[in-house]
Amino acid sequence: MFATRRPASQYPVLPTALEAEEYNMGHPNRGKCVIFNNRVRLPPAVHTPSPLHGYFEPHTKLSERRGTDLDAENLYLRFRELGFDSTVHHNMSSRQMLAELKSLGSQDYTHDDCFVCCILTHGDRDVLYATDGKFPVDSVMEPFRGDVCPTLLGKPKLFFVQVSSHGGGGNGAPLGAPGLSAGMQGGTFLYPLSYLVVGME
Repeated sequence: MFATRRPASQYPVLPTALEAEEYNMGHPNRGKCVIFNNRVRLPPAVHTPSPLHGYFEPHTKLSERRGTDLDAENLYLRFRELGFDSTVHHNMSSRQMLAELKSLGSQDYTHDDCFVCCILTHGDRDVLYATDGKFPVDSVMEPFRGDVCPTLLGKPKLFFVQVSSHGGGGNGAPLGAPGLSAGMQGGTFLYPLSYLVVGME
């Protein structure tokens, strides 16, 4: 289903000129940094999931991502130091993650410089995994398109994705997003407009 285009009159004035070499970073707030951290472990015989101690559902055959909690904590602290309003979400299902992203995309960023999203999880080409299964990479960015989230139009939208390979071997897997051309530099995929950076472990 295609997003409904807004009339031109509903779009805000761009905070940065199209030909500018730098973004306008003089808004009252630096912006939000949202971190999704999927570590989780396989369940014992009887287990009740909680926000911090869930598990990848057995049918996904995904292993625990040890060490990711430290990565999430370091990201949280570093972006706080940089002035961001940082939040960490642990071990979410695909429905929970996509609902949270949709909610974030509906917020007002008029007074923010930019938006940052970090996702630490398992992944394969063009897909990421939540605790209950996979979802398309492009569904992460969809809620933040200029015609969907107009108050981020003309502002940096940064997506950092650290993925472990689906098989759990630690070698990683190439990750792409349909419709975007990527250049490869030192094991990291760099997408146009500083939109998506994918690291592989």
